[in-house]
Amino acid sequence: MAYQGERRRAESLAQLDQAKTTFRANVSHEFRTPLTLMLGPLDDALASLSDDYALAGRLRIVQRNGRRLHRGWSTGCWISRALRQARGEVIARSCLHGDGSMVMDPVLVLAVIVRDAAVLRETLT
Repeated sequence: MAYQGERRRAESLAQLDQAKTTFRANVSHEFRTPLTLMLGPLDDALASLSDDYALAGRLRIVQRNGRRLHRGWSTGCWISRALRQARGEVIARSCLHGDGSMVMDPVLVLAVIVRDAAVLRETLT
């Protein structure tokens, strides 16, 4: 009976995790697309400005901050995906006991974290 309760709990947590993943993907798309659509015309406007240095300077500030925001959002999305994959990998390799409880190997958890941190460090530098 305890096993069935734990199994239902695990299934509901998996459904919740899937709903959060779908929500994040939709938010990411809804945020990144308009930002990309703003940066394209801004690049075009800057390329066409030749004699209005004051306006070009202000637009370069907008461009720089927009790119920084876009890069930060993309990095955050990448980190979120990497963490979900690492979590799934750890859970897949975890030991499920007969009573339905799960034991995660702390060495495996640390190894996955170290590996993903190294990949993240290379990506950000």
